[in-house]
Amino acid sequence: MDIAAYSVVFSQAKLAQNVGVSVLKMAMEQAEGQMNDMLKIMQVNTQLMERAVMPHLGANINVKV
Repeated sequence: MDIAAYSVVFSQAKLAQNVGVSVLKMAMEQAEGQMNDMLKIMQVNTQLMERAVMPHLGANINVKV
């Protein structure tokens, strides 16, 4: 192979690597979004379970003037 052919092969390999990294970044961002959504759902479920166990707590406020 000559230098021009090596250059083309190297350029194609670099492009393939850059595409792979970009796809991996997109997958990581999507996974992070899903994780954040799951954490929000877990927080809401925790609050609902706390209210179900102790429904009388936090329902009334005693104020004296």
